[in-house]
Amino acid sequence: MTVIFSIIPMFIALLIAVLFVSYFFWGRRLLKINNKHVVVTGGSSGIGKCVAMTAAEYGAHVTIIARDVQKLEILVKTTMW
Repeated sequence: MTVIFSIIPMFIALLIAVLFVSYFFWGRRLLKINNKHVVVTGGSSGIGKCVAMTAAEYGAHVTIIARDVQKLEILVKTTMW
C-alpha cells in the first residue's frame, strides 16, 4: 500500500512535466527560444535530457546541470553539441 502512495506523486510530476513540454514545445509554439539561454537541471537522463535536447533542437543555448558527471560526458559525446 505504501508503494502505491509513493508512486502516485511521481506519476503526477511526470504527467505535469510531459504536459508542460508538449504544450510549450509542440502545442502553441509560443515559446521562442532561438538564441536564448536555457538551464536544465537533472539533464543527464530522463525528462531533463529530453527537454535539453528539444531546447537545443529549437536553437537555444543549453546549460545542463546534473549530479552524474559521467552521464553528462556520455551525453555530450553522443549528441552533436
